[in-house]
Amino acid sequence: MKNILNNTFGKEIGSSVLFLLIAFVTVSIPDWDQYTGILLHRSAVTHSILIPFLIDRLSSKYSDNKYPIIISAIYFAFLVHLSADLFPKSWRGFALISIPFIGWIDMLSPLWIIANIIGCSYFCVKKLKENNELIYPNYFYIVISLGIVVYFLKGESFWMIPVAFLALDYFSDKKVFRYFKKIPKQPLTSVDSSLSKLSDKLDDVEDTIKHKASSFLTSIKKFIRFIIKWIFIIGVIILLIVGMIEANKNYSLFSIFNPKYIGFHKASYQGYKNFKYKDKSIHPAVLSYIDLNLEPRLVHEDEFTGSVNLDEFYKQNNLYEKLEEPLGDIHDGVSYRIIAEVMDNIFFIETHWDWGKANFDKYSYFLMELKEEKLTVLDKEIPYSVWPTYVTHYKIEKNKLLAFASGCKFELNLNKNEQVETISSC
Repeated sequence: MKNILNNTFGKEIGSSVLFLLIAFVTVSIPDWDQYTGILLHRSAVTHSILIPFLIDRLSSKYSDNKYPIIISAIYFAFLVHLSADLFPKSWRGFALISIPFIGWIDMLSPLWIIANIIGCSYFCVKKLKENNELIYPNYFYIVISLGIVVYFLKGESFWMIPVAFLALDYFSDKKVFRYFKKIPKQPLTSVDSSLSKLSDKLDDVEDTIKHKASSFLTSIKKFIRFIIKWIFIIGVIILLIVGMIEANKNYSLFSIFNPKYIGFHKASYQGYKNFKYKDKSIHPAVLSYIDLNLEPRLVHEDEFTGSVNLDEFYKQNNLYEKLEEPLGDIHDGVSYRIIAEVMDNIFFIETHWDWGKANFDKYSYFLMELKEEKLTVLDKEIPYSVWPTYVTHYKIEKNKLLAFASGCKFELNLNKNEQVETISSC
């Protein structure tokens, strides 16, 4: 691939493209701990320098073909992921680092992440320097800025950008840190007892202080100019990327090129028309009750039968009194959206559970039948992690509904007696 890219774009740009491709492919590896069935989320095994370091060592020892740019890109991917993980909504729950056989390390988690960010930064730059990769130094800052900003646009904290950028800058050309070079100390010689020599020394000290103050102010001015320049460059990049993302959301610019979506309908989330009770959209409390009672990780006092009598539910929860009030879209942290009415009175529904206290949110997917005053769950798909998220495409095939959420394909059965779990295979 490297040769193909180099021949197509030239060696410098080809190496830059390869670096970004590898980084984008590997940046999600730290979160694979969720799918092992052994490790807890935010495991120290995956949320550390361990995996890229092992790949680096094994490649150096056993591979005849050395690909330092690939190894460097993997270090960069882990660095970016960890920089984002350094700024969770709160330091609890799955935001904490867990060590196998020990458990969560609580408030040592930020120190663990910072230490591994530094390690990944050091080896990322070291691999490029030692092997004289053409990406470094001419294209290095542009490439890392693109990679960091693209990951930030997934919804991460803004503060991950300066953390990742400055960590790499410190070990590379110090385009930022060079403005804060230490001024060497000028030791004073022994003070002569004569007043004239003492006066001379004091004058020297005054000159030294003035020189240091002047140098510091000059450094500040250069640093401010540097920051303004890079804010402008990164701002333009962000605007271009955000524009493309928003255009893709509104007009599906890129999904038409993906062959796996051929024959699928784009989720429009406009199926509310008939999902009503007493001529009003069904209250989110109903969907919240269904979602939370079907969530396997919660303890339930009453067994959910799979259907809700809306008249009884509205009476028990005093919802009739709220029919004339403006209807909110969330109840007990659960909101819902109707993706489509796939058949008469059968609705494809997506719920979102935002459990802020534990820095945890998840999506679930349902097929429900609304008949007279009864809402029945025909089939459900409840993932065991925070991924995937919202549904993008769906279609009906025989007696099944096939759908994609975050690129992950799953199915729901229109026959209530033939429910199957599929999301775990993604």
